[in-house]
Amino acid sequence: MIPDTKFDTKSTFRYLIVCSIFMVLLAMMMTPMVYAESQAFNVEIDIPPSYQKVVEGTDMWVTIKMLNLANSERMDVSLKSDIVDKNDNVIVTKSKTVAVETTASFVVDLKLPEQLDPGDYYVVATVNSTLGQSVSRTPFTVIKKSSNILIYYIIGSILLVMIMLFVLIKSKPAIKDMQMRLKIKNLVRQKLKK
Repeated sequence: MIPDTKFDTKSTFRYLIVCSIFMVLLAMMMTPMVYAESQAFNVEIDIPPSYQKVVEGTDMWVTIKMLNLANSERMDVSLKSDIVDKNDNVIVTKSKTVAVETTASFVVDLKLPEQLDPGDYYVVATVNSTLGQSVSRTPFTVIKKSSNILIYYIIGSILLVMIMLFVLIKSKPAIKDMQMRLKIKNLVRQKLKK
């Protein structure tokens, strides 16, 4: 004979919540943690919206922000800014030594080559110090120069010619009227001289 057992939904629900919390905590403990001490600096790259898509051959301005996580005294660090393609081939590089105490922000001008294939590229900022190396990477897109400029010149020239023709046609009666007045004026002067 099977004993009569009641199914208590409240206690089962509590039991499931406790088990779920335990599983989440267990998963968090087993996940490898990356501590702030492993990197000397937190590096951020800020690419303004106007430079998210850039034309080949233009200057690209980015802001690199650094936060000294070690909170040590002021130190000189090497800041290297690169533009790399999706295969990590370096296209442009620029380096300088900067002083950082707690936070610092630097604007870097990177000139893109004239013949750069359109596609996705990355700005990579590398900070080297006595405390180690910190790296940040941010994507942007290169687009081809628009050949539409020639079309704009052609359309503009056609419009200019059309406006000139329109003005000439509309002013033709006025020009004839002025010519007629000059003839009459000249005739009157000749008659008065006689």
